[in-house]
Amino acid sequence: PSTIIAYGEVVARRSADVRAIVGGPILRVSDHFANGAPVAAGEILIELDPFEYERRVEETAAAVREAEARLQENRETSRHQADLVTLAEERRDLTQTEYERQVDLAEQNVSARRTLEAAQSRLAAAEAELTQRRQQATASAAKIAQQEAVLERLRAAEARSRRALSDTQIRAAFDGYLAQVSGDLGQQVKAGERIARLIDTAVLEVRFFIPERQLARLVEIADQGIGAICVVSWRTEAGVRTYSARVTRIEGEIQSNRAGVNVYARISDADLDQDPIRPGAFVEVELFEETHVRTFRVPSEALHPGPSLLVAKDGIAVSRTVTVVARAGNTVLLRGDLLPGEAVIVTRSGELHPGDAIAIVADETLRGQ
Repeated sequence: PSTIIAYGEVVARRSADVRAIVGGPILRVSDHFANGAPVAAGEILIELDPFEYERRVEETAAAVREAEARLQENRETSRHQADLVTLAEERRDLTQTEYERQVDLAEQNVSARRTLEAAQSRLAAAEAELTQRRQQATASAAKIAQQEAVLERLRAAEARSRRALSDTQIRAAFDGYLAQVSGDLGQQVKAGERIARLIDTAVLEVRFFIPERQLARLVEIADQGIGAICVVSWRTEAGVRTYSARVTRIEGEIQSNRAGVNVYARISDADLDQDPIRPGAFVEVELFEETHVRTFRVPSEALHPGPSLLVAKDGIAVSRTVTVVARAGNTVLLRGDLLPGEAVIVTRSGELHPGDAIAIVADETLRGQ
């Protein structure tokens, strides 16, 4: 089979900086907090002194309780103001009725004018009281809305303080190995400071460079290069270790300054609990064209839905069911129940269907494997 030789380095599919979200002195350090140590997702790596953060939680929680009590007080005041409005409305209605009665009596010359004036004065006082009570009720409702906003802000502050307290425990985000570890008991850590790098070694890849002139060959080896078989060789003083890999992705743009692209292949048989290979290792990559037995290659346009091919038999187009094994450029690699010497129709003239009469005007031997 055809091969391509390239060189590259082992990389982790995923890695992340372990950073302190909040600052403070280091109070405890995990036994696993060391370069090369394996850690599990959620494991506490470092604990910062929580004293100041616990005090902030207590302060914000107390402020929330105080605001809740004040809100309750405002609501009670508002209910009382609403009751006073109701009483004022009742008094206004009574004085309104009395005033109207005095007007009727005055028109009949039954009541003295000063009695009417007194009723009118009482009505004006009742209306003034009602207006005042309504204003007070409106002010009470506004105080409730204001206090609710204050309470919401204080609850948010309490949530932030509790989050900051939990952030004093620095945990591993996923399973992996630690590298570039820094930090020890008593050391002052700043918010945002990196204390380690976490490498997910469950999936290791090889990143290697393919020149532009070899990119087309890589695409021919497999469907757009994806899935191409690789043998990765890592040379050490103890000897050469080899691993199996398959191409998983190719960068989308050719690097103009290097005239090529980076290719990534996933290593499938590296057990990091037993194997010393790590990200950063320099390796040789050999890509092989996969050999397919009992297959044949035809132009892509010869493939019909199903998938199927049309073959010529006794001047008639006959359908043959096939399986697509791989694609390479404008050709497709197939496997199916074709008989030796059968002529596959690889050119189309209009809509050709099984059973149609045909005439062979060109014959080309198919490439089989």
